[in-house]
Amino acid sequence: RARTALTRAYTGRWARSLATAFMAEHPDAPAAYPEVNVLTKGLRAAAAAVGDLERVHLWAGTEAHRVREAPAADVLASLAP
Repeated sequence: RARTALTRAYTGRWARSLATAFMAEHPDAPAAYPEVNVLTKGLRAAAAAVGDLERVHLWAGTEAHRVREAPAADVLASLAP
């Protein structure tokens, strides 16, 4: 089950993300947007370049645990009445 949490660690503004090690390491990140966003931009870009999912923001809503892998046609068909 995907766990989400609110964090300011990536940008300095509250946002919900899939829980990551970076968020756990910075639970008391300051409310300082855009400064935090600027400071973490390089880290996030470098992490994304190598596929480090513990250092990039993975924005997600509270229902992220409901996501399932399936072909797009199957997902769309499941939405039809």
